Amino acid sequence: VDALQRRLEKAWSESQNPIMVLRGCQSYFRQLLIVARTAAGGVPMAQAIKSLRPPVHFRLQDRMVSQLGGWSTEGLFDAVNRLQDAELAIKSGGSDDMTQAGQALLGICLRRKVARR
Repeated sequence: VDALQRRLEKAWSESQNPIMVLRGCQSYFRQLLIVARTAAGGVPMAQAIKSLRPPVHFRLQDRMVSQLGGWSTEGLFDAVNRLQDAELAIKSGGSDDMTQAGQALLGICLRRKVARR
Protein backbone atom coordinates (compact mmCIF):
# COMPACT_ATOMS: atom_id res chain seq x y z
CA VAL A 1 0.00 0.00 0.00
CA ASP A 2 2.85 2.38 0.83
CA ALA A 3 4.57 1.65 -2.49
CA LEU A 4 1.31 2.30 -4.34
CA GLN A 5 0.87 5.61 -2.54
CA ARG A 6 4.42 6.71 -3.40
CA ARG A 7 4.01 5.78 -7.05
CA LEU A 8 0.64 7.50 -7.36
CA GLU A 9 1.99 10.66 -5.71
CA LYS A 10 4.85 10.64 -8.20
CA ALA A 11 2.49 10.10 -11.14
CA TRP A 12 0.17 12.90 -10.05
CA SER A 13 3.08 15.27 -9.36
CA GLU A 14 4.29 14.60 -12.92
CA SER A 15 0.77 15.38 -14.23
CA GLN A 16 0.21 11.85 -15.51
CA ASN A 17 -3.26 11.26 -16.90
CA PRO A 18 -5.19 8.90 -14.56
CA ILE A 19 -6.63 7.01 -17.53
CA MET A 20 -3.13 6.38 -18.88
CA VAL A 21 -2.03 5.14 -15.45
CA LEU A 22 -4.99 2.74 -15.40
CA ARG A 23 -4.29 1.59 -18.96
CA GLY A 24 -0.67 0.85 -18.09
CA CYS A 25 -1.86 -1.24 -15.17
CA GLN A 26 -4.45 -2.96 -17.37
CA SER A 27 -1.75 -3.89 -19.85
CA TYR A 28 0.47 -5.33 -17.14
CA PHE A 29 -2.36 -7.31 -15.53
CA ARG A 30 -3.34 -8.67 -18.95
CA GLN A 31 0.24 -9.88 -19.37
CA LEU A 32 0.09 -11.53 -15.96
CA LEU A 33 -3.22 -13.15 -16.90
CA ILE A 34 -1.81 -14.49 -20.18
CA VAL A 35 1.18 -15.96 -18.36
CA ALA A 36 -1.02 -17.49 -15.64
CA ARG A 37 -3.32 -19.12 -18.20
CA THR A 38 -0.40 -20.35 -20.29
CA ALA A 39 1.30 -21.80 -17.20
CA ALA A 40 -1.98 -23.43 -16.14
CA GLY A 41 -1.87 -25.25 -19.48
CA GLY A 42 1.41 -26.90 -18.51
CA VAL A 43 3.94 -24.49 -19.97
CA PRO A 44 6.77 -23.56 -17.57
CA MET A 45 6.36 -20.07 -16.11
CA ALA A 46 9.67 -18.78 -17.53
CA GLN A 47 8.75 -19.97 -21.01
CA ALA A 48 5.28 -18.42 -20.73
CA ILE A 49 6.85 -15.06 -19.83
CA LYS A 50 9.31 -15.27 -22.71
CA SER A 51 6.44 -15.89 -25.13
CA LEU A 52 4.79 -12.53 -24.32
CA ARG A 53 4.70 -9.89 -27.03
CA PRO A 54 6.05 -7.31 -26.63
CA PRO A 55 8.70 -9.18 -24.68
CA VAL A 56 9.28 -8.51 -20.99
CA HIS A 57 12.72 -7.07 -20.24
CA PHE A 58 14.96 -9.81 -18.84
CA ARG A 59 15.53 -7.88 -15.61
CA LEU A 60 11.79 -7.78 -14.92
CA GLN A 61 11.04 -11.45 -15.60
CA ASP A 62 11.87 -12.66 -12.08
CA ARG A 63 9.75 -9.89 -10.59
CA MET A 64 6.86 -10.98 -12.78
CA VAL A 65 7.20 -14.58 -11.59
CA SER A 66 7.12 -13.48 -7.94
CA GLN A 67 4.11 -11.24 -8.57
CA LEU A 68 2.24 -14.10 -10.20
CA GLY A 69 2.68 -16.13 -7.02
CA GLY A 70 0.19 -13.93 -5.19
CA TRP A 71 -2.59 -14.10 -7.79
CA SER A 72 -5.05 -16.68 -9.03
CA THR A 73 -6.24 -16.56 -12.62
CA GLU A 74 -9.65 -15.44 -11.37
CA GLY A 75 -8.05 -12.70 -9.27
CA LEU A 76 -6.11 -11.40 -12.26
CA PHE A 77 -9.23 -11.42 -14.40
CA ASP A 78 -11.09 -9.53 -11.67
CA ALA A 79 -8.27 -6.96 -11.47
CA VAL A 80 -8.42 -6.33 -15.23
CA ASN A 81 -12.20 -5.89 -15.01
CA ARG A 82 -11.87 -3.54 -12.05
CA LEU A 83 -9.36 -1.39 -13.95
CA GLN A 84 -11.64 -1.26 -17.00
CA ASP A 85 -14.60 -0.29 -14.80
CA ALA A 86 -12.54 2.49 -13.23
CA GLU A 87 -11.59 3.81 -16.66
CA LEU A 88 -15.24 3.85 -17.72
CA ALA A 89 -16.23 5.60 -14.49
CA ILE A 90 -13.61 8.30 -15.08
CA LYS A 91 -14.77 8.79 -18.66
CA SER A 92 -18.38 9.08 -17.45
CA GLY A 93 -17.40 12.02 -15.27
CA GLY A 94 -18.90 13.01 -11.97
CA SER A 95 -15.91 12.29 -9.73
CA ASP A 96 -12.28 13.26 -9.37
CA ASP A 97 -10.20 11.28 -11.89
CA MET A 98 -7.20 10.82 -9.61
CA THR A 99 -9.38 9.71 -6.71
CA GLN A 100 -11.23 7.19 -8.88
CA ALA A 101 -7.98 5.75 -10.25
CA GLY A 102 -6.38 5.64 -6.80
CA GLN A 103 -9.37 3.86 -5.28
CA ALA A 104 -9.38 1.23 -8.01
CA LEU A 105 -5.66 0.57 -7.61
CA LEU A 106 -5.92 0.52 -3.82
CA GLY A 107 -8.75 -2.00 -4.05
CA ILE A 108 -6.60 -4.28 -6.19
CA CYS A 109 -3.66 -3.85 -3.83
CA LEU A 110 -5.79 -4.73 -0.80
CA ARG A 111 -7.30 -7.77 -2.51
CA ARG A 112 -3.85 -9.14 -3.15
CA LYS A 113 -2.86 -8.55 0.48
CA VAL A 114 -5.94 -10.48 1.66
CA ALA A 115 -5.33 -13.28 -0.86
CA ARG A 116 -1.74 -13.74 0.34
CA ARG A 117 -2.82 -14.43 3.94
